[in-house]
Amino acid sequence: MKLLLATAFTRDYARAAVYMDTLQRNCNVPFKLLVIGEDMHDYGMPNSIVQAGHFLNHIPECDTVIFTDADIKMHRPMDEDELEFLYALQPGQITACPNKHLYQLFAEETPMLFQRKEFTGYDDVRVFNTGFVAARTETYRALFRKFDELWKEFDEAFGHYAKIQLCMCAAAHRLGLEWIPTPYHLCSQGHFGCPEGLNPHVNPPEYNGRIICFDHRISH
Repeated sequence: MKLLLATAFTRDYARAAVYMDTLQRNCNVPFKLLVIGEDMHDYGMPNSIVQAGHFLNHIPECDTVIFTDADIKMHRPMDEDELEFLYALQPGQITACPNKHLYQLFAEETPMLFQRKEFTGYDDVRVFNTGFVAARTETYRALFRKFDELWKEFDEAFGHYAKIQLCMCAAAHRLGLEWIPTPYHLCSQGHFGCPEGLNPHVNPPEYNGRIICFDHRISH
């Protein structure tokens, strides 16, 4: 299989129903829905967030995997240029949306994560948002192995579940992975406002006049 989309959620996660409905109507690649507690364990992760790679042994074989949070809407099928962008990802590359902005570093993120102890050595790490992550499966597995090495340090240092995202960014940095920002028309996220060119006041939201495919907490 060339490309697979996967997501995971607990049975009682209310936002997942909307995402499942939009996937069933619009997704034009194979996809795998994983119910945590039924299809896979939560592996002790805060809020049952398994995006770091715990899901990898629970999906079909594929060349490239997209993993998303379940608080998303898919407004339309992916266009040909978007599919080509994903197919073109090479080993050692990862695509994800910017978090706060394109140049956000650890120092801007850590004050929001209930820091519990001194934490140094990651000042030059850029922070991306892990609600939508795509990579060659071999790259995602390497990212997960490095995440697993670093996790204890991050788990002890921070109280907020977004430490998972932070640890993924650190793992990517330590591995020397190339982060390619996801085009805003393919996926945009609204946790810290909208990027320039995005119109959240139309339904569905648009980026430079183009309907956003994956809407991560912009319209809902």
